[in-house]
Amino acid sequence: MPSNTLTRQLTDRTPVALPTPPQLPAQVRDTDAHLTAALERIQQMRDAGRTLRDIGQLTGTSTTTISDLVNGNHAKVGAGVRRKIYNAFHLTDLAWPTYHTDNIGQLTELFDKARHHRLLVGLTARTGSGKTVACEYYTQLRPNTFYVRCDPFMSERDLLAAIQEAMGTTYTGRMSVRLRRIAERLTTLDSAMLILDEFSEVRNPVYRAMASIVKLTEHNCAVAIVGTEYVSTNIATGTRLQYRGFAEIARRLRGCWEELGSPSRNDVDTICDHQGIRDAALRKKLYKAPDMDYLRKTILAHHQQAAA
Repeated sequence: MPSNTLTRQLTDRTPVALPTPPQLPAQVRDTDAHLTAALERIQQMRDAGRTLRDIGQLTGTSTTTISDLVNGNHAKVGAGVRRKIYNAFHLTDLAWPTYHTDNIGQLTELFDKARHHRLLVGLTARTGSGKTVACEYYTQLRPNTFYVRCDPFMSERDLLAAIQEAMGTTYTGRMSVRLRRIAERLTTLDSAMLILDEFSEVRNPVYRAMASIVKLTEHNCAVAIVGTEYVSTNIATGTRLQYRGFAEIARRLRGCWEELGSPSRNDVDTICDHQGIRDAALRKKLYKAPDMDYLRKTILAHHQQAAA
């Protein structure tokens, strides 16, 4: 079962804090505000060491597009491309910006320790906790971090292709060759990290490819497996039934699990203050919010009722 602390012996190290995301006014609908928020995020990423090429790759655009935005040539970037960038930064709804919650802080500390010690770590969270937003935000602000979002239909080949796409590479050939080249890139880059989100969704054969990557990169890069609470159950079951790949992953994950919790009281107070929620009864209700999705929907519904 996951625990809230790393039980593996780690040397003390204070992780480099992620900058707090830009806090934008609620209920903003002006497209200029979206552009401003995107430019602020791009600047944060550049300050963190990301290149224009990195940012273009992470947003699914190009170096030229990001360069045009940074240099003020906004007219050269079409509306469709801008929306793609806003989606990548989770800026489509400026009424709800990316808040720097306690869960984001916990994820940052865990992932930074994994990078420093070159570990395989596991992170679980209930649906709606905001883990995907946190993972993507961390990826944007940490160079040599590669994020892959898994799905139930992903095969072993699909996993390798997704990792290659995240890395910006196009290796071809047999799976064994592609595995080695992926591992070589992960182990030669400085403080590289691979994040596999929604890993609780994948089918059993994908664990074999994952186990190969873990073995080839062990002690040379960080890898994080992220999913709902079912991911730890799946690994335990697969290990007990002696499915290929499960035991190798379970052994390396032992003592390196953490679990994200519900929004803290501090999170609720910070978000309510920013959202202008002064209703004491509503705040009391939100202190019991099971996840960030519930918190978000409840607050936005409150705003809609107040505006009606």
